[in-house]
Amino acid sequence: MILLPLLYHSSQRFFDFPQIESNGTTGEMPVKTSIATKQTDPKVGVRRSRRLTGAFTCEDSNDLRTNRQNSETSDKENLTSRQRRTSQRNLNKPSEAQKNKDKDTEFDNTVHFGFTKDQKVGKYTIEKRLGGGDNAECYAARKKYARATVALKFIKFNKKSSKLIDNEMKMLTKAQKHDFVQVFYGSFKYEKFHVIVLQQLHCDLRSQLKHPKTLFRQNVGKVAYQTIQGLEWLGSKNIIHRDLHCGNIFLTKNFSNIVIGDFGCAEMERRNDLKLRFNDLDHISHRVNKGAEYRFIDDIVSVVFLMLTLIGDSNLFSDENLPRMVQKKEKLFNHPENVLTKPSNEFLIPIIIEVQSQLDAKHSYPALLDVFRRIPGFSPLNKYITSSAPVKHLR
Repeated sequence: MILLPLLYHSSQRFFDFPQIESNGTTGEMPVKTSIATKQTDPKVGVRRSRRLTGAFTCEDSNDLRTNRQNSETSDKENLTSRQRRTSQRNLNKPSEAQKNKDKDTEFDNTVHFGFTKDQKVGKYTIEKRLGGGDNAECYAARKKYARATVALKFIKFNKKSSKLIDNEMKMLTKAQKHDFVQVFYGSFKYEKFHVIVLQQLHCDLRSQLKHPKTLFRQNVGKVAYQTIQGLEWLGSKNIIHRDLHCGNIFLTKNFSNIVIGDFGCAEMERRNDLKLRFNDLDHISHRVNKGAEYRFIDDIVSVVFLMLTLIGDSNLFSDENLPRMVQKKEKLFNHPENVLTKPSNEFLIPIIIEVQSQLDAKHSYPALLDVFRRIPGFSPLNKYITSSAPVKHLR
């Protein structure tokens, strides 16, 4: 009997072995046919059964090999088949670069305006896309002969967005000259877009949750401490940010400090000229969830939710159902000792107690910062703890 080489197709499933059947008349082995169940060949009257010997399916009446030959052939063919399958799986296995790209895509559910690398936009040349939001998109860009890159924030210009754009630039201008606030360089119009020129930052906090998923207490405390210092500066300018979450707080390249960005929702206290609604957002204070006017203390409450997110406990305040979400937040602030029961989150109890005491009284940034300085194992003077693998990130 002449055995033909095993034909293998890359799309074949792991357990779908090819079938080679013997021609009952000539004794020759024809080309592989599809795998079949028991049936009778009307031409030769031989019942075929699917008897697996390695990668072969043989006819009961025409298997001329001995059991030992069957076994040896089966082992060789099975090994070859397994090697081919392994090779094919390795070819189909995504590279590390593709994995990282896929992870980035998980966090990027935003609009895409389609600017490409080396495209000219005014005096700037696009280098890469940085990210985006519901109605805006940011790109890294560089001026000719300039040493540093900037972030260009593109917003489609229309009647609805014009008021938002004017407000954002007004808030940015007013908030300048602080290390923890993103630098605003100016703006210009390009085709149908209004472009805001900003300081380019290394990454946002959301990206840091891709690596360890949760951060060390020192890092969580330092992020919150610096954010409150930034809010204290904004408060001195009578500015409420109103949209503090992991995607709007950034890190500098050397991981020395945070920077508060995205002032698209920011306004002066007790003003709601933009007529924005925040009642259904999980990173917003439960006061505002219930319809109360946004105040300085509500930005501080968002910092508490930010900390819980960074230690992996966002489930303690977040819920898709609004009434349940409000209930969770109220329970957290009214009885933090009953909610924060893990060693990893107990350090937040005195912070939440202080914030709760300020909800119905005048807020005090210094009093809250003093509570942070008393957290065991935390010092605002210590640097951020980082790791360099696979890329530099917070631990």
